[in-house]
Amino acid sequence: MGRRRDRGRLRHGDYYYLFYSGNTFNSDRYATGIARSRSPLGPFEELPDPILRSSTRWAGPGHGSVIHVGDADWYVYHAWERGRIDPAWDKPMYPRMMLIDRVQWGNDGWPRINDGRPSESSISAR
Repeated sequence: MGRRRDRGRLRHGDYYYLFYSGNTFNSDRYATGIARSRSPLGPFEELPDPILRSSTRWAGPGHGSVIHVGDADWYVYHAWERGRIDPAWDKPMYPRMMLIDRVQWGNDGWPRINDGRPSESSISAR
């Protein structure tokens, strides 16, 4: 299965994938969803549940991008430390942290990230 970038879209196998963030960004409801299509122009089908949502340590994971390094795909994104979410987007008190997690490709062709939640601690790149 080949992977490649095509003008900002991620192509894996026979599909183009669209990683997107949804809901209010400064809340624990903010999450990352995924949709795919055989054409970069659509129509796209969505996976019903987010592939990345809040955990006990991290809230509001999203606003990310997939990078390809060696033989692996990684999702680089922002999240808040739980309990440190900015209440107002225009007067930031706490920064969002930059995180990275490995993207695993399932036999059904859909990507997965961990158990659907950010890693709780550092991970090895191997």
